Amino acid sequence: MLQILSTPKRPLLISGATLLAMGMAVGIKGASVLDRAEAELGHAIGRVELDIALVTSLLGLAIAASSFFYHFRPVRWTYANLVIPAALIVTSTVGTLALVETVLYLKYADVQIGGGNSPSARTFYPKYFKTNSQGFRDIERDVDKDPGTFRILALGDSFTFGSGIKHKESIYTAVLERKLNESAVAGATFEVINSGLKGLNTAEQLEYLRSDGLRLDPDLVLVGHVFNDAETPRIRNDLSEATRSSTLLPPRYHRVLNYYSFTYYLARENILGLVARRANRDGNRSGYRAYLDTLYSEPNLRDYEQVMIDMTRTAEDRGIPLLWFSFPEIRAIRRDPYPFSDVRDTLLDIAARNQLKFVELHAAIAASDAPELTVSAWDGHPNEVVHQIAADEIFDRLVADRLIPLRDAPHGSIMMD
Repeated sequence: MLQILSTPKRPLLISGATLLAMGMAVGIKGASVLDRAEAELGHAIGRVELDIALVTSLLGLAIAASSFFYHFRPVRWTYANLVIPAALIVTSTVGTLALVETVLYLKYADVQIGGGNSPSARTFYPKYFKTNSQGFRDIERDVDKDPGTFRILALGDSFTFGSGIKHKESIYTAVLERKLNESAVAGATFEVINSGLKGLNTAEQLEYLRSDGLRLDPDLVLVGHVFNDAETPRIRNDLSEATRSSTLLPPRYHRVLNYYSFTYYLARENILGLVARRANRDGNRSGYRAYLDTLYSEPNLRDYEQVMIDMTRTAEDRGIPLLWFSFPEIRAIRRDPYPFSDVRDTLLDIAARNQLKFVELHAAIAASDAPELTVSAWDGHPNEVVHQIAADEIFDRLVADRLIPLRDAPHGSIMMD
């Protein structure tokens, strides 16, 4: 070992060659991912890996080249000649990570790549997520509605909140409100209140409807449904414990790195994604797919069906129509076959069995020719295109089922069943 470090040339050459080899390996993998990628996430992983490969390879070349400085300076081994090369190796490693972090920050600071424990929570959320005095991502609303106003209350989770959407005017609730008020067939002044909050499941949305939502005196309730809204408190607690026990680092350090470092967060997402894809490909469902299997099997499925029934009855027993509409798993929507068709069919069966008013958005979103449907390749929340599609589909169903006041064209009168 001392012989190897007898001159700074060798450790510099070794560290530079190692970084260069790492960069080339990551570059080859990134190119392979890009070549085989079928979804936007795969393309994003490949592009990030190529960025990392470029930075790592260039730094490796620079360090290796610097070793030739010592080629013409024969140096005997001393303590200083041991410490200096070691310090250079550490510095080069830290420098590489800093450069990679800078590249990823510049690329992803202004888009959402994850939830509340990701770097987006400190770079994207504070810039774009502004809420009103009620804590909703909406304009200020009076509790008492004006005479002649038809008020719609939208319940939901982060999809309804508009997670990843930069401007609240692009969220489907705001789009629907404009569409209703500008329509020639609608016969009233409309308000669509967005009460969506990140992380809320259907059971929690039901609690809000009972405790505060009904005080707003809505004339119609919309429930924006996402597959993971079937989560129960018991399952959420089990998942939280599993997440705490599955991190490589102690939870405290994991949370800090996950929140502050784009490099750590994206690397971990990449690794978890590769593991899940390989497991799913081998027939062993893993990750999010395994999680949904738990939600949509007994005993949770039976309990969740009752939650959906209770939600509907809470509104309809007071003479308030309630319309469910369900977002698909958007990142997988163009795969054939669609890997979440069983979950979609289960929800449709529940709706049919209990005579729930239900809109499935899968077909309309899948038919879109937009190149991107999510807010970023790393985050599966719907982008502005999907929010527009959702507003259009909801509007059409409200009109078709006469769930809103309509203007009878021949006589100019207001009609509502």
